[in-house]
Amino acid sequence: MTKIENLEKDKVKLTIAVKPEDWEEAIKAAYKKRQKDIELDGFRKGKVSYEVYVQKKGKAELLPDAVDYILPLALSRAVEEHNLEVMAHPEINVTKISDSELEFTAIVCNRPEVKLGTYKGLKVKKADTKVTEEEIEKELNNILRRYSELVEKDNNTVEQGDIAVIDFEGFKNGTALEGGKAEKYPLEIGSGAFIPGFEDSLIGMKTNEEKEIRLTFPENYHEKSLAGAPVNFKVKVNEIKTRKFPELNDEFVASLNLDDIKTVKDLKEDTKKRIEARKIFEADNKLIDDLLEAASKNAKVEIADEIIDYEVHRMIDEFQQNLAMQGATLEMYFQYTGLDHEKLHKELEPEAKKRVLYRLVIDAIVRDAKIEVTEDELNNELEKQAKNSNKDIEEIKAMIGDLELLKNEIKYKKAIDLLKETRKEV
Repeated sequence: MTKIENLEKDKVKLTIAVKPEDWEEAIKAAYKKRQKDIELDGFRKGKVSYEVYVQKKGKAELLPDAVDYILPLALSRAVEEHNLEVMAHPEINVTKISDSELEFTAIVCNRPEVKLGTYKGLKVKKADTKVTEEEIEKELNNILRRYSELVEKDNNTVEQGDIAVIDFEGFKNGTALEGGKAEKYPLEIGSGAFIPGFEDSLIGMKTNEEKEIRLTFPENYHEKSLAGAPVNFKVKVNEIKTRKFPELNDEFVASLNLDDIKTVKDLKEDTKKRIEARKIFEADNKLIDDLLEAASKNAKVEIADEIIDYEVHRMIDEFQQNLAMQGATLEMYFQYTGLDHEKLHKELEPEAKKRVLYRLVIDAIVRDAKIEVTEDELNNELEKQAKNSNKDIEEIKAMIGDLELLKNEIKYKKAIDLLKETRKEV
């Protein structure tokens, strides 16, 4: 039996009384879970029947495991019974528990109701994707830089853009900084690799010259013990090098061994196409974000803090997985940035709120515009994914599992397309 009570911000309080027969089944399941480890006088380990165990020991020790077994099932049934869409972890409180009964309450965050405003014909400007000559030249210089070589500088003075090979050691209040010492370190002047002021202080120095630099670490420096702290650096310039760039000509382009790119003209055209493709991609992403922002501002919805909190935790889990793929951990990230769980959580809250809001608004548009997915559209998407991943369609279906998830993705894409198609240029 389930009672339902509506609370603020689409929260719902469910009071769930588990059926006696279901509760007894859960207690038996809890017993089976630990049966192999149970021993009683006169019985071999793991050979005690449920009836004998209850007669000798009672059910009290089984109840916690029985709750763990039945609670998700009972909650799932209640959620389905009342057509709820749970958006965050529920707040559970067991109110009655005994050998013969279990009752608990669950405060769940139901999907918030979205009252859409105007979402068609939004006045949103699309970013210009025209490629300038300056952008092409900058990209060509980056290519030349990748193939440049470091050579000894004729002019024996450190200048902007030079690579100064230095020895350095940092001190705070006369004590050497941990990790603040290196020898023959190649520092490119102007790279911003060191704290503000360090690289500028080297300009004008000559080979074998030594100097003491007095600086202050930035207030927001990731190492808390150094943030805002005055420090001294002892520096010696060992060598001064400069970059020698190759000449941009047909011979250089041919040496790159790029398909269908043999001349400077070819390289410039290809560079323009790549820049244009990148700008179109970035402009499209920004347009989508701007359209969703505009549609969301026109909508009315109250989102419970618990839903935002749940999204933040999901984002942190994703971030942790990405770090693991790079051989790093969250703890290493905290050590490097000076953040902790609480600070990271707070930092992610605005993005989490935006993600939740946009999903809710897109979902509301799908329903309002009565967007559906045809079998042809579903099959086309499956074929597309199969082709892109070099797998057959059945493999893709197995990987996706529930095709409703893919249908929802297609619906969301069609909703975005609707916003784009009806957009009005500013």
